[in-house]
Amino acid sequence: MRCPTCQFENIPGQKKCFKCGSVLDTKQMVIDIHPPRMARWKKPIRKISRSLRKSKIIPEKSISTRTPSWLKKPAGCFWGLCLSIIPGLAHLIQGRFREIRWIFLGWLLSLLIGLFFYGSFIGLFLLGLAIGLHVWIAVQHKLIKVVTGFGTKIISSVLVLVALILIYRAVPRLLIPGFSGAYTTLNIPYHNIKSGDFLLARNSQILENQIPRGSLVLIRLATIRVGRRFISSPSSNAMIVQVIGLPGEQIEIEDDAFIANGQRLDTDKYPVPRWLQGRMFSVIIKDDSYFISSEYDVQAQGNRQVSEAIRNTCVVPKSDIEGIAFMRWLPVSRRGFIREIE
Repeated sequence: MRCPTCQFENIPGQKKCFKCGSVLDTKQMVIDIHPPRMARWKKPIRKISRSLRKSKIIPEKSISTRTPSWLKKPAGCFWGLCLSIIPGLAHLIQGRFREIRWIFLGWLLSLLIGLFFYGSFIGLFLLGLAIGLHVWIAVQHKLIKVVTGFGTKIISSVLVLVALILIYRAVPRLLIPGFSGAYTTLNIPYHNIKSGDFLLARNSQILENQIPRGSLVLIRLATIRVGRRFISSPSSNAMIVQVIGLPGEQIEIEDDAFIANGQRLDTDKYPVPRWLQGRMFSVIIKDDSYFISSEYDVQAQGNRQVSEAIRNTCVVPKSDIEGIAFMRWLPVSRRGFIREIE
């Protein structure tokens, strides 16, 4: 059989040319090819994705990265998670920040807007969203690729979430120690404060100096039993209340007004809460205590039980006071610093 390429005479039956290696058997063969086809419902999504990548709205993964050698080792996953305590730092070191830049922007906006509305449901939701995006940035670095098994990935992500929640709770206390916030149930026209407002408080120097009259302080109110009846605050959590009486003073309630050492107090500055209106009461405050004003849900009956309820709830030791409010935070329309009572 002669080779069509080099014209060398080969032995009959040989499939390849002995001299040049060309194929001698040139019979035509029909090959049945059935390439995989994309599902119809995926085509529009693929087109949108391609358009977004083309316009660089969605970044493509980097083909080459400047990954340090210490991040390429098995322990690199752990160190990557540690670096991701600061969102995007591990990606930045690897030169892959473009992959998470939109997630990072979402995290930053959620965090800032959440802090702006701190104390409200919107603020809580946005701060939770920021933590969720932070978790995704952290696990997207390497954990999702290294850890195998759907259940293991979920458990690993939950552990990262718990760790970040603890960090988010600890960092504000380290950066701005002594600050907290709580709602109030009081209506004080002088301070432009209404029931349901959220106020910010700080606890600096409250244990060293005497708290001025009219100060709005943070304290934890709870349900108290008086005889067979109970009285409780609208919330058993921390609340903002007002200081009415100072240590050693005699405080009276008469004609819906507070009287301190015989001097009637301005009701615009020192309003009497609803549950104390229409009552008569008198008490001498101990040297280490204050008389505070707050709303309570009262189930006590009779003058004796009511007087006991007022004494147990309104006269509090100084050690129970956790901070002094300095700013109206919510609603935003009335945000501002609290005026000092002259």
